[in-house]
Amino acid sequence: KNEKKNKIRQRLLKIRAKKVIVATGSLERPLIFDNNDRPGIMLSSAVKKYSDYYGVACGKKNIFFTNNDTAYESAISLYNKGISVEAIIDIRESSKSTIVKEAENLGIKIYWSHTVVDTYGYKRLKQISIMGLSKDGQSFSTKKKNILECDCLGIAGGWTPAVHLFTQSGGKLKFRDEDQVFIPSK
Repeated sequence: KNEKKNKIRQRLLKIRAKKVIVATGSLERPLIFDNNDRPGIMLSSAVKKYSDYYGVACGKKNIFFTNNDTAYESAISLYNKGISVEAIIDIRESSKSTIVKEAENLGIKIYWSHTVVDTYGYKRLKQISIMGLSKDGQSFSTKKKNILECDCLGIAGGWTPAVHLFTQSGGKLKFRDEDQVFIPSK
């Protein structure tokens, strides 16, 4: 018994790696508009994940609102499963990517240079209103609101790298202009 009395019972080992690979992925950003927190409004990637992984259709009348190509991937995935995709609202004037052409070929209605301005519905989403954007994107091209029926709105505002662990451990960030994000400087 006396042998154990003066012995160290616990140890704290501090291990430092010379190099660390941080592969934390990225987070989808939302888009902002009036009443964007109504039940039935969710990220485009979440709508896709519910249908792909769990076989759940988030809505019977789905619309996507985007400023990039991600929403088209979600819309095509739903369409191919027989889930209705009413439209895609795209802030951009156009896109020449193959995934956008695929959506057009499937007959999915695309509202180019449009934005969601409001949502309607008691307890859940029933309708959205959209308006056309001016060439500079700073105002509207008309005063007329277009009302669309939907019970699920998938929003895709681009992707932000998940740099939290990197910065928390003292890493510095740099801004990358081409996709408007902060990335690790090393």
